[in-house]
Amino acid sequence: LVLPGVARLPGAFNTYWQTDVVIYNPLAEAQRVVLRFAPLDGRAEAAQLQTHALNLAPKEIRVVKDVLHALFGHDAAGGSLHIEPEVGVSATGRTYTSAGQGTYGFSMIAIDAFTAAGTRFPLSFAGAFPGRNFRTNILLTAPKGLTASASLQAHGISGEIGTSGVTPAATKRCHRMR
Repeated sequence: LVLPGVARLPGAFNTYWQTDVVIYNPLAEAQRVVLRFAPLDGRAEAAQLQTHALNLAPKEIRVVKDVLHALFGHDAAGGSLHIEPEVGVSATGRTYTSAGQGTYGFSMIAIDAFTAAGTRFPLSFAGAFPGRNFRTNILLTAPKGLTASASLQAHGISGEIGTSGVTPAATKRCHRMR
């Protein structure tokens, strides 16, 4: 499973973003779960990614607050979190910032990147907010030496919204869309 966006970073207007992770072991027996943090800067090769193992009790729901600081010791970082259970778990990430007016952010379920995302296979997530006072960043990366592309569509309550047919592509570097 992968949470494509986890953060512990400063944002606009004096905000500071962090990610909490909730992992559920649905099994009647304990299992070990390995978490791998892949930073946005891409400096770490797969063999060098930071890892942390958790032992989950049967039917345990574990909440890891501020996962990048709590498990990996980062004061400022962002990237993706790869979740590798012995058998199977479900996981959700909540990335948010707190201010005097309340807490703002989004929640995303961890996706099975190997079977849920592939060539010509639609992958969807809830997290984009329509309106001029909201912004959703999409990060598209390509494996080393390859090219990745996507076709993006946004849907609201009454159907498709915004510009359709947007097709970002990534080669050696990340391509950010705002």
